Amino acid sequence: MVLTEREQAACAAIEGSREEAVDFLRSLIRTPSVTGEEGEAQGLIRRRFEAMGLATEVFVPDLARLAGHPEFIPGGGIGQPLAERPNIIGRRAGTGGGPSVLVFGHVDTVPPGPRGEWRHDPFGAEIADGRMYGRGTADMKAGLAAAFLAVEALQRVGVRLRGDVICMSNIEEEIGGSGGVLACVVQAGLRADVALYPHPGPEKPLLVMTGSSGAFGFRIRVKGETTHGRQAHLGVNAITKAMAICRALEALDEERGRTVRDELTEKAYTLSGRAARATNLYLSAIRGGDWIYQVPASCEMDWMFTFPHHESPDQARALVEATVRRACQADPWLREHPATLEWLPLAFSPSRPFPDHPFVRLAQEATRTVFGRPTEVIANPVGSDIRVTVNYGGMPSVIVGPRGDRIHAFDEWVDLDSYLNIIKTTALILMRWCGTASPAPVPRPWAP
Repeated sequence: MVLTEREQAACAAIEGSREEAVDFLRSLIRTPSVTGEEGEAQGLIRRRFEAMGLATEVFVPDLARLAGHPEFIPGGGIGQPLAERPNIIGRRAGTGGGPSVLVFGHVDTVPPGPRGEWRHDPFGAEIADGRMYGRGTADMKAGLAAAFLAVEALQRVGVRLRGDVICMSNIEEEIGGSGGVLACVVQAGLRADVALYPHPGPEKPLLVMTGSSGAFGFRIRVKGETTHGRQAHLGVNAITKAMAICRALEALDEERGRTVRDELTEKAYTLSGRAARATNLYLSAIRGGDWIYQVPASCEMDWMFTFPHHESPDQARALVEATVRRACQADPWLREHPATLEWLPLAFSPSRPFPDHPFVRLAQEATRTVFGRPTEVIANPVGSDIRVTVNYGGMPSVIVGPRGDRIHAFDEWVDLDSYLNIIKTTALILMRWCGTASPAPVPRPWAP
């Protein structure tokens, strides 16, 4: 990508405001926003939008109206009342004639966990060796801040975009996003031509993501026949019976690991030298037994299943149902006392990728230009908020974010050079996608 004088000026202005960018991120990290307690952080975002001159609104979801939606995940409405922690939306109207973009992300985080595990204060925004540490740095306040600061930077240097830019800060992503992005797209009717989701990650920014895997959870319950341990041979051990089903599901996972292919999903692993998978089916929890000297009467197993974008949730569920059914038929006890299968209210539909879409290619090119290194387009191997913008908003979506790691763990961090460069990257994407209102100067080469 050869940058125009105006694009170079925007990048230079962003470089010159590094300390301000770090301060804004620091303020977000020092404002705890665990899911259900996002109100103060959303107030900070709202005030920033207003200072930027964006047409700012708050949107309070109606979870009761969303309850019948296929993407709805129960569990919202925890903590503060929703009216005290609304979604924040800011609009910058274009001059006309250019395509629009939605720039969005979530402000909520998981809890910090035991403070003793942290070497850095989880809400201190401490900086060491070029990294900022704290809960939410990588998931995903650094990406959120970078995207919004890119919009602000263009405004400061006098760039007028032709297309509209919508900035959105959402709640409740960590419990599925029903009260956040889903409510904003489905209830508030938020739409743009494309969407940019600036989520950080350990493989970012050199992997540009489009499309996401589907995922759902399920629970299997197995009954046994309890008895005193002195006559265990006369009882039926529910845990060992559950293991027969476990082995059948593990065999399904092994088979699918060999046979289910998706190049874009597998690139998420192969590009970093890891064993590739397009799908995973795994046991995540098991509960059974009451007393050590007693044959267990019951057992529960919780499983998660992820599958690539070209498979449907119905196809994936049918595979699980058939496998459990066959395992029960193969065991005399389970044939007479079949296990029960419950689909948990934790489900993410897959979203199709747009690897050749002009917006995705633009994001790849802008990232390559700013970071000065090759980039690859891949599919996200997990469920993602972009499933909502793609499946229910009709918006081709791309994930571009700074480098960060230790997500959901102690000592979560983001690389500050990467953070600053994502502000530049986002600014370039907006200028090229939305178009600028006045003629662009003659391009000349620019080196990162």
